[in-house]
Amino acid sequence: AWNAGRHVMIDKAPIKASDYVQRDVWCAAMNATSLIGHCRFATSGDPRNNANNHPFTSRRYAMVHNGCIAAHKDLAAEKRVQLESECDSEVILRIVSDRVNKGESLQKAVETMAGSVGWRGDYAVALMDKRNGSVMLFRDDGRPCAILRIPATRTVFFASTDDILLAALERVSKVVTGSE
Repeated sequence: AWNAGRHVMIDKAPIKASDYVQRDVWCAAMNATSLIGHCRFATSGDPRNNANNHPFTSRRYAMVHNGCIAAHKDLAAEKRVQLESECDSEVILRIVSDRVNKGESLQKAVETMAGSVGWRGDYAVALMDKRNGSVMLFRDDGRPCAILRIPATRTVFFASTDDILLAALERVSKVVTGSE
């Protein structure tokens, strides 16, 4: 989470989302200007090791990923990036961060990463710049990403699919109105 006071809060835990939103840290995050979250379906890296859970962070970015990257350790070795987890998702952040650190624009770094991943996998990604709270969403052609923008509240919600997004908003509506 990021707020206008330039405070960055990173938290992750190997627990169900329904339990996570009961924690004090979630309540504190509700004051954030920008917030990205992730419910993980583990494809690589045991979720009991919290290093394998999202978000992944670098000095500048926090990132969550939906998808699967095959042979991610080989890809990391090819791109000469160091992984801190066993999770395939992390390689996306490390490639993008490495390219930005080497002077590429963020857009070019994402394009470089996309070319590197190629046949190895698919991705829908939310990448937050910890300096200003901006969030970039990007995906490959095969991975869905549903986006809902509510101009009146200057709010953008995103999820893997329309169904997931609508179900989450319906659940929130029931909690807010007390009908649950």
